[in-house]
Amino acid sequence: MANEPWSDLDLDRDEAPASGSLPVPETDDPAMGGGGRILGDAFDGLGGVEGPALELESVERPTARRPVTAPAAGATASHEALPAPAAISGVAGEVDEVEVDALADYGEPPASFVMWVPYAILVTSRRHQLKKDLAELRRLRAAAEQDARDALIELGRALHQSRADGLRSLASMLRPCDEAGEVATGRTQQWERLREAADAQRAALAKKIEEAERAVGPYRDRETKLATQMTTRDNELKRAKAKLSRTAIEIRSLRQAAERTGEGIDAPKLELLEAERDARQAEVDKAQGHVDELEPQLATARKELAVMLNGVNDLEAQRRAIDKAQERTEKAHLSSAGEAEDRYHTAVRELAEAALDRRLADDIEPRLARSALMMRSAVASREREIAVHERALGAYDKASFQKGWAIVAVVGLVVLTMLVLIIVR
Repeated sequence: MANEPWSDLDLDRDEAPASGSLPVPETDDPAMGGGGRILGDAFDGLGGVEGPALELESVERPTARRPVTAPAAGATASHEALPAPAAISGVAGEVDEVEVDALADYGEPPASFVMWVPYAILVTSRRHQLKKDLAELRRLRAAAEQDARDALIELGRALHQSRADGLRSLASMLRPCDEAGEVATGRTQQWERLREAADAQRAALAKKIEEAERAVGPYRDRETKLATQMTTRDNELKRAKAKLSRTAIEIRSLRQAAERTGEGIDAPKLELLEAERDARQAEVDKAQGHVDELEPQLATARKELAVMLNGVNDLEAQRRAIDKAQERTEKAHLSSAGEAEDRYHTAVRELAEAALDRRLADDIEPRLARSALMMRSAVASREREIAVHERALGAYDKASFQKGWAIVAVVGLVVLTMLVLIIVR
């Protein structure tokens, strides 16, 4: 019903392939028969397509049949290890050996050894094409199986939500649907609550981070201003020290020159240099005082800014922790919700199959029931085509085939030997 807790579930996960024979509805729709895929494909030349049955055209059925058996749904048959002839029975009808031979198109086994080589080449070419066609048919079968699963799930959900009186006989199958639906809904609701809580925490942290960033602004501006002033004063101190150093070098050079010449030192020049040195020293002391005055202010500003930035970093760390926790929760939810949805899909698919088998779905959901039946019929049709192709791969005369390639090998060896002899000579 519309107000059931599972009615809004969007359950679209893949299901495991259904096994077993699948019945075919009576339908006049020739477009169906490929699981929603186009039947007029590359295989039209391999057999006439007339709806889901896909009977081969223009094949005269003999009285004595040698039927072959279709493999079970999902089974993979080897190209080389082919099943022994047996009956293919099911929704698409029986396939006899005449149909297999018509598809194989190997021709009659050669009556003379002269035809062994052409026969071997023909069989090899046809088998190569049949293997390519078989691979495409298997791909189409997988698509048809997926379409059939989706159609059955859609029908089962509609039947489960309808709660029609006609499903009373399937009450034992409705209960698993109820239970699985409630579990899936509960887990989804729990995840939504957790997500809403995480979003609220993230929004609150984002607001706090914004406020902290605004509070940090003045401290950052003050630290930047003091750092700029400190850079200027450091440069002034360096220039003063450089001037003092040059004056000291001039005084030292003057004294060394007087010692080398043995003449007396130029007293007036020395006096001027010493006076200049004292002035330079005063400039250095003054610049150093400016630096010493500003240094504790800058240190305090940087400490206060670091405290404010640590607060912002803590808030950012909390937000990252919330993001990681939500990511872990989401992964756990996807895993658990996926399991619940798989159980629900299994339950409603079984409900749909039972309703189809008992012809209960036709009156409740006629459109979905018809679609599900046609999809199941398409799977069976593809199975039958695959069985015919697999049997056709082995429907050749193996003795003539092997003898033909043996002749080719011998002739090739003789030719190669002759070429070698000619080259050697």
